[in-house]
Amino acid sequence: MKPEKINQMIKKLNVTTSAELDIRVHDEIEKALAKSKTTSTAPQPNIWRNIMHTRMTKLAAAAAIIVGVFVVFNVIDTGGSLTWAEVVKPILSARTLIVDIVVGNEEASSVMSDTIVGSRIRRSISNIPGTVMVIDPDSGKMLALDETGKSASYIDIQGPLAEGTKNFVEFLREVITNLQNREDFSVEKLEERVIDGRKVVGLSAEGPREEVTIWADPDTAVPVRIELRAGNTPFILKN
Repeated sequence: MKPEKINQMIKKLNVTTSAELDIRVHDEIEKALAKSKTTSTAPQPNIWRNIMHTRMTKLAAAAAIIVGVFVVFNVIDTGGSLTWAEVVKPILSARTLIVDIVVGNEEASSVMSDTIVGSRIRRSISNIPGTVMVIDPDSGKMLALDETGKSASYIDIQGPLAEGTKNFVEFLREVITNLQNREDFSVEKLEERVIDGRKVVGLSAEGPREEVTIWADPDTAVPVRIELRAGNTPFILKN
């Protein structure tokens, strides 16, 4: 496959972005443990039995255990009460992803199927059958494999060609980070819906020129579908 042909195919994906990656994930849980203090340094093998001897102490200990269990379940149980931090955490931190990406109208546009490992991408496009692109944005290189013709082209992706071979997940991360850095950042919780037979809950955040809606599994907080608008261009990340 000739580089000119690949260049023509990539130009179909024309997207403009601007942002710096500044991942900020707040997911820290602090736990306070009450400890008894004693001035004696001698061994006290029966201290727990002595502490539990009185009825009032037993009741207090039971109450502390119940409160502790409630706090743990209140943190872990995400059913119906997902937070923004929970659903964006895997998006911002994952090093390996497999995702389908649609730029533009979902019904009319082609689908890019990406396998992303670190910054490198293996990409196929639904309307270009038999072609696989192995993209290394860091070095500005792409290997285009023509599986039908059993040929390959090694291409520089500097300049305009780099725009069509970008890492769209990295672009999504930049948009999320920019939204979170806004002073007026807020999240809207959406009603439950069913996507591909799975019940999901939605969270949406919006800025002046961008909007991100994440539909996630209510039990695991793993995103199922992400709808992104940047300027006038819609993006969908799914599967």
